[in-house]
Amino acid sequence: LLLGVIFTRVMLSQLNKLKSAMLRIASGEGDLRQRISIESADEIGELGGIFNQFADKIQYLVKEIIVSANRLNDTIERIDESTKDIALSTKEASTENTSIATSVHELSATSEQVKCDAKETANASNQASSDAFKVKQSLDSTVHSIDALGKDLEQASGVISELETEVGN
Repeated sequence: LLLGVIFTRVMLSQLNKLKSAMLRIASGEGDLRQRISIESADEIGELGGIFNQFADKIQYLVKEIIVSANRLNDTIERIDESTKDIALSTKEASTENTSIATSVHELSATSEQVKCDAKETANASNQASSDAFKVKQSLDSTVHSIDALGKDLEQASGVISELETEVGN
């Protein structure tokens, strides 16, 4: 009976640690590098491992978004530089139609590249947003399940205490 009470308290402690870590990340204030320390090989430890996998995926997606955004930034800078170069070339060679046609072609190619990069970034952003929403839903569901499990364990602890009292009398 004493083992049942100790077991219940250990389980509640582990569940509360897991719940706290999930709530910190789910609330948007958490560090995506945060992971849950796996202290047991039971279902709670397994749940912590699954949570860590979710955190890994979100962290990876955020890194990918940053890389895409940086690529887009570089492309925009190249466009800005190309536009300045085209303007200078046009001013210097306003009488040379060949030079103007080449500059316009370069601008068109750069524009097409920006369009492709922007589309890739938009797709990555949409995917990350969708994945983040799914992870949030999963975390919300997990937190709810942990709350329910905690309540069940508290009820079980109460029943164990009542049994202990009845057996002791």
